[in-house]
Amino acid sequence: RSYFLELTDGGHFDNTGAYELIRRRTKLIVLASAGQDATGGFADLANLIEKVRVDFGVHFCFDDGLQLKDLIPKPPAHKFDRPCVKRGHAIARLFYPAKGEQPKTCAWLVYLHATPITGLSADVESYRHHQPGFPHQSTSDQFFDEAQLEAYRELGYSIAKRFMSEVMRAAPNAAVPVQPLFLERTAMPDIHAMLRPELTSDMRLDPESDEPTVAHNGGSSPGTAQ
Repeated sequence: RSYFLELTDGGHFDNTGAYELIRRRTKLIVLASAGQDATGGFADLANLIEKVRVDFGVHFCFDDGLQLKDLIPKPPAHKFDRPCVKRGHAIARLFYPAKGEQPKTCAWLVYLHATPITGLSADVESYRHHQPGFPHQSTSDQFFDEAQLEAYRELGYSIAKRFMSEVMRAAPNAAVPVQPLFLERTAMPDIHAMLRPELTSDMRLDPESDEPTVAHNGGSSPGTAQ
């Protein structure tokens, strides 16, 4: 028994917070990463992948078409354009090994990355124009002003909204049960099926805007991923 308790933010071991979720063999993990990563090295994610492989024998495999490389903006074709990507999410299969009475199985990890995507609002684009380091400004800055905070909040909301829109489009009327192994299935229909109780009861896709909405007291408002 220890007489001391060390409380830290986890950065010395795992900045993502997903290590313990993988230890518990969680079936669906949504990981939002907003660390400073201007070079696209994905250091925090790489640290997680290495640790869970060594400690738990869990392996990652990113889905075709939803790779990490797609989250890194490429130089634009026109010199006056700013680099951006189509989406801010990648999806990996997690392969859990057999452990005791638990059989080997698979799970999904949705990785949301702070990266400039197409279709951002005008105020965010303006902030990005005046602050070239956005969205990878130094994490030593602990005192965001209102414009900076709102730019990051709106970027995160836009990334999550685009991911949820793709989930909703994948199987809007799905009634397919989730199988223990997903080796022959694609990511979005399976994730939709896992979220189906929440999506079908509270969410719909607005046909006018392709935006997921959540019903509240007979009305609707933009939905967010939890």
